[in-house]
Amino acid sequence: MNIPNIITTVSISTACIAIIQAINGQLYWSIFFGLASFFVDCLDGYAARILHQESVLGRQYDSLSDSLVYVVWPAILTYVNFGLRDSYSVSVLIVFVCAGLFRLARFNSIGMVHTKYGSAYPGMPVVFSHVILLGYVFSGSLQQSRLLLLEAAFIIHSVLMVSRIPFPKPASSYPIAGVAAILLFWYFFGLGFL
Repeated sequence: MNIPNIITTVSISTACIAIIQAINGQLYWSIFFGLASFFVDCLDGYAARILHQESVLGRQYDSLSDSLVYVVWPAILTYVNFGLRDSYSVSVLIVFVCAGLFRLARFNSIGMVHTKYGSAYPGMPVVFSHVILLGYVFSGSLQQSRLLLLEAAFIIHSVLMVSRIPFPKPASSYPIAGVAAILLFWYFFGLGFL
């Protein structure tokens, strides 16, 4: 196992802890570990490139990690902690999980698409599930009317993930990792965990 795969293993481990915390009803700890997993996930591909350790195994392993971090954890978190348990909500979450896994599988099979503007992802990346969740949580309201907006966001995200609309690839993952680190720091200290 090389260094990038070890980093992916850390991301998977923190995603598993986030899932366990969500199942145990520990919303804030679940979000903390979900953000930590997101931050670590930003590092494995970078490490593979600078260490010249890119591999097919590493790409597949990272995709499995992404399925936990960006698909399974958000679905479990919203089901358990936000009370999306009626049949419509469960259907929305099932569609979201299927769309996310389809998106990851399609990317594994065809890779990036090339447009006149450069390389792009085929369909919206699964990472945007974190944007939806964090926007919802940081808005500070868990009211029923806002849950409908969350469900609508998951439906729109699902449609965009399975679409063939090209989403431009960022030139660097540094800004994404930086935002994740700032959110993690703010979240942890802002809630008084330390």
